[in-house]
Amino acid sequence: MSDLPLSALDDLPLPIEPTDNFYAVRANKSYKVDASALQTFLTTEINIDDTAFLNANSTPIEIIPAQGIGTYINPTFAVLTNNADGTTAYSVLGTLEINHAGAPKEIFDFDVAIGAALAKYKENAIYKGQRELIENAALEFSATVGNPTLGDHTFTLKVWYTIET
Repeated sequence: MSDLPLSALDDLPLPIEPTDNFYAVRANKSYKVDASALQTFLTTEINIDDTAFLNANSTPIEIIPAQGIGTYINPTFAVLTNNADGTTAYSVLGTLEINHAGAPKEIFDFDVAIGAALAKYKENAIYKGQRELIENAALEFSATVGNPTLGDHTFTLKVWYTIET
């Protein structure tokens, strides 16, 4: 097998099907990687209108429903985008967060000063040995301290995740 230059990895597409293969180069050696051995990341995207956003503390917004007993939603990355389609800025007392329903610790928290797009990555309960806190729990978006006030923008929230057992 011939070696690929390291720069070639930047141009390789990610495997899409479990039967796909790709090659990784390290220390001048090429390694064939079977895509079926890789974990598949799922994505979900929700739109949050101004009414839902203004009630984000009293009524958390479900992102992904609970997946059943013995399963855990493992979010790894999230992007919150302000669609900038309103005229009035929001006032948020605490932070905005993504959490498992009923779990005591946030997974992602977004700064109060909501920019055009905020991206977050954070280790969560699955990696901190707290699986029992999130088994069969939905993933939610909420505000931590009271409902936001004012504001009329909409948002798009995209989350990359896996389902663990």
